[in-house]
Amino acid sequence: WSEAFAEDQAKEIQLPDGSAITLNRFSSLRYPDAFPGKKREVFLKGDAYISVQSNPEKPFSVLTENARVTVLGTRFFVQDQEDSDEVKLYVEEGKISFDAHRTFNKPEILTKWQEAVLGTDKKISVQQETDLNAYFWKTGRLELENDPLEKVLVLLCFQNKIGLVWEENALNRSCLLTE
Repeated sequence: WSEAFAEDQAKEIQLPDGSAITLNRFSSLRYPDAFPGKKREVFLKGDAYISVQSNPEKPFSVLTENARVTVLGTRFFVQDQEDSDEVKLYVEEGKISFDAHRTFNKPEILTKWQEAVLGTDKKISVQQETDLNAYFWKTGRLELENDPLEKVLVLLCFQNKIGLVWEENALNRSCLLTE
């Protein structure tokens, strides 16, 4: 087995099957040196953008502490931060099965541009449109359209791993940003 860790910048990893994974900062991936048998499994801590090489005979699974994401061939982003009780999944392309790890709940099937959140209650909520800013850490581009300043500051702080404190009413809620 091999392990990759992204420290202060994103890290690209090429898997033995041709799949590609971009780890966000402070994220890690454990993966086999080869994928023998009938399945391909990797273990993720943190965030990763994943482009899976299609192989219908060998499903590809990403396991996190709380969730399992299974695909045949697609591109998606998994967000499972240590300081959060939620696991978020953003599907850019393809079809994905998403379920709580170690439960018998029926998995949710997601398709292009859907996103899902696995909550602490092990239930999954699905939204029909993906927040394009979820990819900000990978693309370096914010998509703004009448977004409150507070949301933009939270995204910038999260990406840059900095803390920022402001009083609840200190931000002008009518200040909306559009690019």
